[in-house]
Amino acid sequence: MGMGFRLGSGWVEEEAHFDLLAPNVRSPRGGIFRGDHVLLQFVPFVKGHPHILLLSFAFLPPPGFGQVDRWFDQSIKRFFPFCQGLMERESVLDKRGVLGEKGEKAISEWKKLFTKEEVSMSKEVVGLALIGIGSWSGVIADAVARSKKAKLVTCFTRAPEKRAAYSKKYGCDQETSFEDVLKRQDVDGVLLTTPNAIHAEHALLAAEHGKHVFVDKPIANTMADGRRMVEACQKAGVTLLVGQDMRRLAGFRKMKELIDQGAIGKPVMAESNFSARLGFELTPDKWRWYGDDSGCPAGALMTMGVHHADTLQYFFGPIESAFAYFQKLYIPAEVEDVTSTFFKFKSGVVGYLGSSYATLRTNWIYVYGTDAILQCSVSLPNVPFDEYLKIWAVVDRYTTLQIVEKGKDKPDTIPLPIGDPILEEIDEFSDCIRTGAKPETDGQVGLAALALIRAAIESARTGQQIRLADL
Repeated sequence: MGMGFRLGSGWVEEEAHFDLLAPNVRSPRGGIFRGDHVLLQFVPFVKGHPHILLLSFAFLPPPGFGQVDRWFDQSIKRFFPFCQGLMERESVLDKRGVLGEKGEKAISEWKKLFTKEEVSMSKEVVGLALIGIGSWSGVIADAVARSKKAKLVTCFTRAPEKRAAYSKKYGCDQETSFEDVLKRQDVDGVLLTTPNAIHAEHALLAAEHGKHVFVDKPIANTMADGRRMVEACQKAGVTLLVGQDMRRLAGFRKMKELIDQGAIGKPVMAESNFSARLGFELTPDKWRWYGDDSGCPAGALMTMGVHHADTLQYFFGPIESAFAYFQKLYIPAEVEDVTSTFFKFKSGVVGYLGSSYATLRTNWIYVYGTDAILQCSVSLPNVPFDEYLKIWAVVDRYTTLQIVEKGKDKPDTIPLPIGDPILEEIDEFSDCIRTGAKPETDGQVGLAALALIRAAIESARTGQQIRLADL
């Protein structure tokens, strides 16, 4: 059996081809792929875990089993505490720059390396832990239950009665601390549905323990926190997927397809709105009541508008600059009732995003081209938020996409499939954990959406147009 990888990042810059010399991977000593430049070692099953591939970036001598080196103890063990050891001479690893800072870099890089289909030893179902049992946590857990690629193994929130009820409802364990979650060997990734302000705290700790991170949008409240999350996950070699699920709705997927195909001619401008009368349901005991960075700055724009901040950039690429008006009108909470944000894409397309906590529920994007207009509307009923959440799994049933073409007076309705956007996210997260693939909505995508929100906040405060590159 042979395969090839390109190894880089400054320490091995050669093509490496491996042959399986010891195929008995079920033996206590595992099996070895041997190559000219690297060694790949299979560590046998431990407590139900799959075989783990350990990669040493060095010109290796014949392997000497039984000797556990300090590099493994200090570095690998924090990712795979159940492994028995990397059985190679420490002196060789040291000479080849695998110890110290370069060793930390090596760990990150070799974890990314195993994205090839030939390396198929990873388990089919990944174990996930839900952190922060708020309103959206049920939507996420329901999607995990529908998945054939993931299993909810445990949960944590600070309130004992909430986690006990959640554990019972979803048939998972419960932990008394986040640290206890991270100690579990059967937890491959964490699902963060915590308040925005503590996304970074949990993501950084998870990455430090080698756990992959799914964080519900927005990635964070501030650009600084979001960047810390991206950097930490990159350094640890773990997946960071941001739950920007709106782009995954069938109507918006089809819009993207039609725009890319040139069905509307040249894109000119886009208008969007995502609003709901949720501001009147807020109370001081809820974190979204507060408008500073410890709560929910920009209110509806951060909660709902951030979806279209992502979807519009999915359509047209990065945004260059923005100008915004915020207004406090009727709701009792500290956050603003209404936000109106105007922006220009680097491509020259101009856009508008409205978001309010004081109006009836609306969710739509219109895209205007030189030859046609696309109109996508998600017409979910105006019901209390808890009821609204229950129908999110079938959101495509409430989505309508129409096109008004040049020379026609009336729009034509475009048929749409019925998808499952939250399940799609969970399955993609699971695939990324198993293969090391890059998620569609990774940390950089999450930062791009957040940048528009932060630019709007700064513009509303100063009355100035804000360049997103300056944030």
